[in-house]
Amino acid sequence: MKLKRIAGVAICTTAMFAVGAVAPASAINNIKGFGVQETLKDYYSLSNFSSEIGYTVKNLRPSRDAVPYPVGGRLYEANVTTDAVVGTVTPKVGNFLARTADGADYRALNVSTLSGAPLGQGGSNSGKLYFDVVGANPDSVIFNDDFQDMLGWVGTQPVDPAETVPGSSSGGSSTGDTSSTGGGADGVQGSTGPNLATPPVISNGAQNGPYGPAGSTPPVGGDN
Repeated sequence: MKLKRIAGVAICTTAMFAVGAVAPASAINNIKGFGVQETLKDYYSLSNFSSEIGYTVKNLRPSRDAVPYPVGGRLYEANVTTDAVVGTVTPKVGNFLARTADGADYRALNVSTLSGAPLGQGGSNSGKLYFDVVGANPDSVIFNDDFQDMLGWVGTQPVDPAETVPGSSSGGSSTGDTSSTGGGADGVQGSTGPNLATPPVISNGAQNGPYGPAGSTPPVGGDN
């Protein structure tokens, strides 16, 4: 499923809820690197708005998993961990998007393995998000509440010790030979949204396949 972005990156941390109305949220830059936990106020019920949930996203990359979904493009995955920081929380699995450098979005598929069941305080759960990438490759993951972007993860991927292959680089860099340049006037390398960064260029004749058309953005820290 592919969605076109209709607004600039508006990263927000607070929102007000009311029956029949939603007040606009305060917009701030809340984009972090992959592997960094970000938190949001969560509501377990309309009478309890004191909960706080933590999300940690990493390992955005092409997936070899078999999923019960008619993938129209290339299957991508990302690992997500949810933590009940304060009170009981409910993970919002369907609010995740994979985003390309030019602002195209791919909604998380409903076959993702991250549980949306409530977590009691101190609880934690991990799973995978899956995305059907039918165009350019994504380089970031966004949490969007259907009205605005709330959280975002971009940049070089951290590599867990268990994922390190002997004789390979452990820096979490992209697959293949790439050349990258600095970000735009207001952005950083690998940041989300149009005109915020210059995507790296695939060299050595990369063709259509799991990493997309030649010249498209390579996977972010993907493992072969």
